[in-house]
Amino acid sequence: MLMITFILVTTGLVLLLLSWRELSPSRIFLARPTSPTRDLQPGPVEVAGVIRADGAAPVKSGTGTDCVLVHTIVEHKEGNNYREVSHDTVAVPALLTDSTGSCTVSLAHLDLMGEIWELRERLGQRVTQIIVPDGATVLVAGLAQPSDQAKGSDYREGSRRLAVGGTEAEPLLLSVGGQGRAVWRYGWRAIIAAVCGALLLVLGAGAGYLHAML
Repeated sequence: MLMITFILVTTGLVLLLLSWRELSPSRIFLARPTSPTRDLQPGPVEVAGVIRADGAAPVKSGTGTDCVLVHTIVEHKEGNNYREVSHDTVAVPALLTDSTGSCTVSLAHLDLMGEIWELRERLGQRVTQIIVPDGATVLVAGLAQPSDQAKGSDYREGSRRLAVGGTEAEPLLLSVGGQGRAVWRYGWRAIIAAVCGALLLVLGAGAGYLHAML
């Protein structure tokens, strides 16, 4: 009984810790003020606007939607489960525009959580695509820094002077829609982990109480 109690309590604490970590993106969206593109300064930023392909043709998704990014996951059915056999990401240079101007957006290091999904199944194969549609209204949180593609005139005119992106350690957070949707879609994993963790702690406490009574 003591071993069961230890396992339940330990797993519950791990899940609660995981839920706090999973809440990090939501906390970032809530904590950072949304900045107009004309006021961007180097460093951590949050920007909202319309994202479009910049100087290149949009990528086509499996259903023909024009996108700035398409992440494809291919899975094969094995019994009642699916096993991933390949994944691939295709993106084009992107430009985010609001009422004050525009900035480039680097999609090289991107957290894909919470975007639009397209799902197709056929003959034991499942293809899932996570897409960022061309022309979608998005909210992004990342690091603003001088763009390698910016020209001297861009700096003088105050347009496209910075690019917003991410790194492997701190990927760019992007959500199609406003802040409320971003917080919810990024936070649902934390909610599930917190509920499961709390439930396991209650079960562990109950098991410990029964052991003490016996």
